[in-house]
Amino acid sequence: GRVAGAGAIVCMLDASDPLAQSKAAAGILYELFTCDAMRRHRVPTLIACNKSDSAKAMKSAQLRGMIEKEVDRIQHSRSTMQDLSDKTQGTMISSHGVPFTFKEAPCEVSVADTCATKPGLEPLVEFVAAQLKL
Repeated sequence: GRVAGAGAIVCMLDASDPLAQSKAAAGILYELFTCDAMRRHRVPTLIACNKSDSAKAMKSAQLRGMIEKEVDRIQHSRSTMQDLSDKTQGTMISSHGVPFTFKEAPCEVSVADTCATKPGLEPLVEFVAAQLKL
């Protein structure tokens, strides 16, 4: 319902906790990428890797790879579970045998380092402004 009216989607994660955050983000993104409304409306999505100023923060390029691998793992495990339960084929974002990358997503996906407490939200502001034609 809400995807259809959205001009942009921002998925913000804590880059200083990459393992937990990449898994959580991948679960959300998988659900988003497989919903009918997203497939129809193709709402541009930004993954904002916040706390980029932290010494523990992982850079957005590395987080991108972690999230892609996790989305791939999720889609294959859900497809396998549905195969085993004898229901229709699981929803795949990428073709069988092809590892998931954001190029396979049903919308444009951008990933950027951001920082909410210091100057560093420019990538987020620019993304939203561009998508909403501000």
